[in-house]
Amino acid sequence: MRRERGAAREADAGILSDFEDNDRRAAVRSSIFGHTLSRVRPAGARVGGGDGSARNPCASPKSMLQMDAMRFGIFSDTHGNLEALNAVLEGLRHEKVDSLYCLGDTVGYGGSPNECCEIVRKVARGTILGNHDAAVAGRMDYSYYYDAARHALDVHARAISAENMAWLKSLPYDLRLPDHDLLLCHGSPVRLEEFEYIFAPEQARDCLPILDRLEHLTLIGHSHLCKVFALTPTSVEELPPQSFDLERNKKYVVSVGSVGQPRDFDNRASFVVFDSVAKRFEFKRAEYDVELSHERVLKLDLEKNFAQRLFLGV
Repeated sequence: MRRERGAAREADAGILSDFEDNDRRAAVRSSIFGHTLSRVRPAGARVGGGDGSARNPCASPKSMLQMDAMRFGIFSDTHGNLEALNAVLEGLRHEKVDSLYCLGDTVGYGGSPNECCEIVRKVARGTILGNHDAAVAGRMDYSYYYDAARHALDVHARAISAENMAWLKSLPYDLRLPDHDLLLCHGSPVRLEEFEYIFAPEQARDCLPILDRLEHLTLIGHSHLCKVFALTPTSVEELPPQSFDLERNKKYVVSVGSVGQPRDFDNRASFVVFDSVAKRFEFKRAEYDVELSHERVLKLDLEKNFAQRLFLGV
């Protein structure tokens, strides 16, 4: 088993190298065209403050990124699960995507927060702020979280490097790619700083008043579920969580599932691929070494349930 894991680590290093090469090319293109990835929110600013002082400085920019990619690999909610993340990157390499985007929550729950931050920071062309990221980075009050979750966030805040902490502090609440009709958020796009869930039609219906501000496809994470909602000005329809072609007269809000903490009774890591030219959206899953991820959670002295549920996908 150790020999197999050693070989896996070597393979993982190759995956990272491949995506780092892509990232360097992306950085060159970005510098040429003058695009801004994110703006830094002041350290210590509270999320969702009622006095207006913590309004999102990155909300709904007209053009956060203008990219030449056509085939996007997108993932969310890695939650410190290194084995699941590496499996997803391997899957995305085989999918031959042009660029990678992360919808947030790289930290929280899992046994490898710093390693996951390091990888996502290097391979993703853009990353969104998740609620666990915000908590670890001191950008929100998480005192109301239950004890085990607060403990994990405190442990992760101590475990990540200064460089990765600075990265978490810099992440935006959304990224808009209008050239590809794509909006990326962690939770609901209605009130970005509140990190609200969308996993039912009534929650998706809250998006109707801002329908004209949504792109053809809005991708979110947060719920750890794979969900598809088709929206028109007067209706919301929940579709099966399976691959589909986008229709011109509808807009879509899709929850992409979770890399490191899936909760749809499928313990495989979840990720998605979107072809912005063919208007084709695809759900993907990847098996990974759940046992090793389980061991890492326990080694970090986190809640046992965070480790046990990896086997069940709940």
